[in-house]
Amino acid sequence: MPVTPPNVSDHAVPCRPTVSCTADLASPGTLEVEAGYYFQRNNDAVASRNFPFLFKQTLNKILQLQVGSNGLTVLTPGGGMSPYFDNVVAGAKLHLGDQGKIAPSLAITALVGIPIHTNLAVLVTGHASKDMGPIHADANVGLMASTLNADNSPVSQAFFAVALSTTLPPPFGIALESYYFSDAPPMYPHDGGVRMAISVTPKPWLVLDFGGDVGFFPSVRSFSAFFGMTIVPVVFWR
Repeated sequence: MPVTPPNVSDHAVPCRPTVSCTADLASPGTLEVEAGYYFQRNNDAVASRNFPFLFKQTLNKILQLQVGSNGLTVLTPGGGMSPYFDNVVAGAKLHLGDQGKIAPSLAITALVGIPIHTNLAVLVTGHASKDMGPIHADANVGLMASTLNADNSPVSQAFFAVALSTTLPPPFGIALESYYFSDAPPMYPHDGGVRMAISVTPKPWLVLDFGGDVGFFPSVRSFSAFFGMTIVPVVFWR
C-alpha cells in the first residue's frame, strides 16, 4: 500500500502527558509523533524546562518501535547546570493481549538509553489498560537501572502510576493521575504527585493536552506545568 496522510479512521494513542502509558497500540503502519514542553520548580526556586519528544512506529498488532528523549533541558542559574540535551532512549513495546470483559489489555516496553548526558540506562515498564464504562484506566509499574560509571554498581529506581480519564463534550477530555518514583541516591531522588490534564482532539489523529501537577516532595518538585501534542503525520501502510 502507498504512503498516505492520516484520515478519520486513524487514531493517535498518546503516552504523554501522564507518567503512565496505555497498553494499546495505534493501527499497524501508523507513525505517531509526540512533542511538548514541561516546566517544574521546587521550594528552593530551582526550575527546569524540558522539551520532550517521542516517535512511535507500529509494525503490527503486537509490536511497536519507539525512540524518544526528554530533549533539551534548561535549568535556572540556581540549578548549577548549563543547558544540555538529555539521553535518547530506543526500544520496543510488545502488546500482549486485548482487554476482555474483566481482564485488562496488557503490554510491556523495554527501552535502552543512549548515553549523551548521563550514563547508560535501561527502562522496563509493564502496562495495563481497561475501559470501565465512561472511565478509561491506565496503570504502569516499571524499573529503571542506570550505571554511575564503570566502577559502580547500577542504581535502580522503581515507579508506579495510575491514570483515570474520561471524555467531556467533544472534542475535550480530562485525566487525573497519581504516581510515585522510589528514592535512588545519588542520581534519582524520590518523586511523586497528583497530575491533572485537559485534552483537545480536533481530529482523531491529533491530540493536544495541557495541565499541571502538585508534587508530594516540595524539596524535589513543588509543582509542574506542561503542554503536549500527539499527531499522526503519515501512515506507511494500512
